[in-house]
Amino acid sequence: MHNTVAICFAKTPGLTPAKTRLARHIGDERCLTLYALMVERCRELMLQLADFETYVAVNEAAAVASLYWRDLPTYVQSAGTLGEKLAHAEDFFFQRYSSIIFWGTDSPALTVAHFSLVQRSLTAGEAVIVPALDGGFAVYGASSKLPMGSWDKIHYSTSSTCHELQAQMSSNFVLAPALSDLDTVDDIPAVLRQMEDSPSQGPAWDELKAFLQTL
Repeated sequence: MHNTVAICFAKTPGLTPAKTRLARHIGDERCLTLYALMVERCRELMLQLADFETYVAVNEAAAVASLYWRDLPTYVQSAGTLGEKLAHAEDFFFQRYSSIIFWGTDSPALTVAHFSLVQRSLTAGEAVIVPALDGGFAVYGASSKLPMGSWDKIHYSTSSTCHELQAQMSSNFVLAPALSDLDTVDDIPAVLRQMEDSPSQGPAWDELKAFLQTL
């Protein structure tokens, strides 16, 4: 069995609407451009994670052939609620790996350094959460499954999501510094501040940052 796998949950640009709250303020065309840049940054980050195996958990079966995920292993999310999707993915990947890391496309300031912190915690036998400033979570890492039914007990996309996740965790866990998700125009300044606190992480990082500065 391999050690750790990092799974990025993603919608594929052009196949499923994404960032609809942003689109209401910046328009559909610029929103699609922005989300495509966010996806490219996630792809760049996945290729930088040399210490992990990586998968894209795509929201659409048709996305397996998408150029956005070229050369990356894909896993098609199950049907159902987000809680059901996470529970199914947890079951699937724990049959193949001893530790899993769930993350998504919403936190542009994520870097390899965050995943190194997660790996250190997992190696020490602790689960880890990178919270999101809006009350959700940007990254979740663990070496054991949550109790049965836990993922369905969490209310997602609320200010209490991360706290509810913590309440379901029976093992020791580390709470890392929070990152900003990019869901609304009001999130852009915080995302840019966090990106500016890090050196360039690659061409896709730079392109995304430059586009955000135009909004």
